[in-house]
Amino acid sequence: MLKFGVIEKRLNPIGYALCTFITENLIMQLIVEYPDVLPDALRVSRNEFEQEARMAMAVKLFELGRLTSGQAAQLAQLERVEFIINLYRYSVSPIQITPEELAEDIANA
Repeated sequence: MLKFGVIEKRLNPIGYALCTFITENLIMQLIVEYPDVLPDALRVSRNEFEQEARMAMAVKLFELGRLTSGQAAQLAQLERVEFIINLYRYSVSPIQITPEELAEDIANA
């Protein structure tokens, strides 16, 4: 089971967010650089900006079918229900099924 979380935040002239991915004994990090003025330009705090970036990444990976809703919720550092409830903000359906799959399910019901 994957666990995700921010373990540290460092600032440099362009700023970056640090996400940590923990799998059993292996820790992986993803560093996303962004201009330090970006949160101010968007009128949000640095923490709010970094949380929004985690959520956007999690939503897109969920939408592409690369992560389950539970995995995406962990990446976004949210409970699964909270992640699913917030999908509407990105115009993403919590039900990831194609029209063809839906028609097949109905035909097999």
